[in-house]
Amino acid sequence: MICVDNSEWMRNGDFVPTRMQCQQDAANLILQCKLRANPENAVGLLSMANHVQVLSTMTQESGRLFMKLHQLEPQASCFTGQCNFMSAIKIAHLALKHRQNRNHKMRIVMFIGSPIDNLDSAELTKIAKKLKKEKVQCDVICFGEADSENSQIMGQFVDTLNGKWVQFIRVCVRILSHVCVRCHYSPCRKDRLIAGEIS
Repeated sequence: MICVDNSEWMRNGDFVPTRMQCQQDAANLILQCKLRANPENAVGLLSMANHVQVLSTMTQESGRLFMKLHQLEPQASCFTGQCNFMSAIKIAHLALKHRQNRNHKMRIVMFIGSPIDNLDSAELTKIAKKLKKEKVQCDVICFGEADSENSQIMGQFVDTLNGKWVQFIRVCVRILSHVCVRCHYSPCRKDRLIAGEIS
């Protein structure tokens, strides 16, 4: 399940042309890699701003995923333009539970390009332990706000999940998908990778 940040912060132009379009390219690259790795793999798509919305349930249709991904627009409002991380991780886990093939491993890939506020660290640790118990792997890609509190919050979350894959990307990296390729993003990767210094 790929979780995309469509908060109002995605309008920023520090990544060329915008954070949103860079994120869409990187998410498309990852979903294509997942689908090509095994013909039985299925990928779902979820947006995290406003009310968390499942854009596509688990599917093998790359065209449908591509269309849903590129129809996504940043949400702009004083009340709804924030990334809702906690709800997104819970709904992504629930969507994975309803997958058709029960033999497949569960993995969540989260793109976070905006500050995450009002997170309860105790609840975050509780969710991480639950995901670990149910053998759900979680990859986190923080970009744009890599120097903010996001790095500490996500680092703690990933460490609780037994140190899977986390990546912090600073603004000096202009194209997000290039970092995913240069860091050899792999669905089997189990180490903790920090790529904040890549330029």
